Amino acid sequence: MSSSLPARRTSSVRLRLQQGDRTFTRLQHRINSTRRAFHTALKELERLEARDQDVSWSTPIRLARNPNAGNPVTNPWESP
Repeated sequence: MSSSLPARRTSSVRLRLQQGDRTFTRLQHRINSTRRAFHTALKELERLEARDQDVSWSTPIRLARNPNAGNPVTNPWESP
């Protein structure tokens, strides 16, 4: 008895392995592309958040002055 596979089965197995290899290569490419896009977006988000934080800390806060400083603030749309 021979332990080797018939030639037809061997070529069929080889073909399936080659197709599977191409499929996994394409899948790995998609995974890598997705990972790259995620990290690029994350860096951009961190850059924008840092920029916004710098702007909010460097911009002085202007408070509206109440001409009636001693009086409580009332809603101008309510009738007295």
